[in-house]
Amino acid sequence: MRGNGISVHTDERDRDPDVYDGRTTLVSGDEHPSYLLLPVIPAA
Repeated sequence: MRGNGISVHTDERDRDPDVYDGRTTLVSGDEHPSYLLLPVIPAA
């Protein structure tokens, strides 16, 4: 499954192969510490 929640990208126009069919590489380790950056969303 591709997408998030209700946006599953089932239409070819949602996932243009020229843009989205590449390779993604995640690098982590001693020389490349990994982290997760999340937004702060204030309470309403």
